[in-house]
Amino acid sequence: MVDPATQPVSESRARECEESARFWTTAIGPYAHRMRKRADNYAIIAALLSTLTGLGVWSTLAASTQWPAVLAVSIVALIAAAVTVVPQIKGYAACAEAVAGLGPRYGHVLGELMDALDMLRRGDSNALAPLRQAVDEFEKVRADKQALKPFPADLQKEIDRIRALNKPKDADAHKN
Repeated sequence: MVDPATQPVSESRARECEESARFWTTAIGPYAHRMRKRADNYAIIAALLSTLTGLGVWSTLAASTQWPAVLAVSIVALIAAAVTVVPQIKGYAACAEAVAGLGPRYGHVLGELMDALDMLRRGDSNALAPLRQAVDEFEKVRADKQALKPFPADLQKEIDRIRALNKPKDADAHKN
């Protein structure tokens, strides 16, 4: 049985991994920031609505038992509850935490890929092991990115577009 860790990696595959790592190194940080900001905004809105509801319920009950006033306070309370639950269901905060570590990991693997490709270009006979190791590490980081929820689909479309522009007509490129 052949050990996949000892199998050579083509230079073209390593270059594709390098291109992808270069893209995600710069793109994933702003995505993490957006997810964190989105989660924070929901938390702030929920807190404000809950405060408004808390203040409103006492004045409503003290001043009136008319159904429109009670309904208005009830609707704001319901909205506050919904705003609290949305980021948890969508996973914005968890995604922001998961994404935060991906930028440095992509950066590290980018450096490893660049070094290994440089060794390969110089004809270094020891280049295959570091190249295989760098590609394997890239695949681990890529798998963690693929597991993100919500997935950065807009960024994936952007790198797919870049790949399509750079892809030779006769080559089948790997998706990274």
